[in-house]
Amino acid sequence: MAELTTRRTEAAEEEGCSWMGRRMDVIGSCRITEISIPGSHDSATAHLTNDVSNDDGSGQIRDLRKVFGSWLSNPIVHGWTRNQPLGIRQQLEAGVRYLDLRVGHDASQPTLNLALRTCHGLFGPPALQVLREVAEFTRAHPSEVVLLDLNHL
Repeated sequence: MAELTTRRTEAAEEEGCSWMGRRMDVIGSCRITEISIPGSHDSATAHLTNDVSNDDGSGQIRDLRKVFGSWLSNPIVHGWTRNQPLGIRQQLEAGVRYLDLRVGHDASQPTLNLALRTCHGLFGPPALQVLREVAEFTRAHPSEVVLLDLNHL
């Protein structure tokens, strides 16, 4: 039974990893506006920190923490801000090809490479780390195209 489950999982991962390449005969001559492309909203929210970002909603998070303290408000805030249970690589392997990335500046970080971080109320991974994950995926799957929508810069 475990072997069958493993084979199904591997087949599903392979299906998601290279769906564009396998359908090139259908989508190869289409304009991008003619293709339905799976995407995710607030794509980099699977691994958020407790650090409040400077994007929309950060004022409300700070106010909530003042009233209830971090120990009570953190679980509530994470519930509001975490839109994706999967990390970037897992989303790409599942077939997502449009990533909605909110990027903010974290002034507490010593370098620009670390200071530009994904965010949605709270800071997530550095934007450069997310871009590296996308680059690694597209190198491994050259037939795939990933659209990046960078917001809040």
